[in-house]
Order: sequence, then C-alpha cells, then structure tokens
Amino acid sequence: MTGRKFDSEKEQYTLIPPFALREIARNLTFGARKYEPENWKKVPNAKKRYLDALFRHVEAYRLGEVNDPENGLHHLAAAAVNLMFVMEFELAGIPEVKDEATKLEIKGIIEAHSMFGDYVSDSK
Repeated sequence: MTGRKFDSEKEQYTLIPPFALREIARNLTFGARKYEPENWKKVPNAKKRYLDALFRHVEAYRLGEVNDPENGLHHLAAAAVNLMFVMEFELAGIPEVKDEATKLEIKGIIEAHSMFGDYVSDSK
C-alpha cells in the first residue's frame, strides 16, 4: 500500500528556480548586514524608493552591467528583491513610514507581524 497526501492544489515551492533564489538570498543577506534585518520595512516612502531602485538595477543590467559594482551581486537579484519588498508591502498590508514621527508606531506593527521581530531595532 502506498501513502497518500492531498496537496495537489497547494503551492509548489520547489518550482522556484534554486540558483535565482540563492542570488536573492545573497542580496538580502548583504542588505541585512549593511543595514539590519527587516530594515527595508522602516525606510520612509519605501514603495517609491524600492521601485526606483528596481528600475536602476534593471537598467544597469540592460546596459551590460551584470553585477553591482558595490557588492558584486547580480543586478537582477537586486531588482527581484526590490520587487519583493514592494509586493510584501502590498500583500501583507505593511504601512509605509512617511516620516520619523510614525517610525515608532511602524516598528511596533513590524514586530507584531514579523517572525524575526527579535531583530528589529532602533539603531538605524
């Protein structure tokens, strides 16, 4: 007798290309070390700024620069990370920081919704 698992309608995370995912993880790790983990949620006017960054990385790639000279990481991985940030703001309903006055309020919301809440700090 063989086992059964009723998961044909569930997400198939194994469809995510592993090499691209590794480059995205490298990019996120670089950013976490440079700033701090989860810092991207606290950037003022984040969606606009991440969209701008996304297009800068895509255009650098289109102009023939494969890797970012700042860190040696693939420009398209950086573009994907920026796109993921914008999507996460939308899908998770993360409020944007508009100015420093709302930063503490946003920090509390981030901590409440983040599996990595222990890493959120006021240091940056």
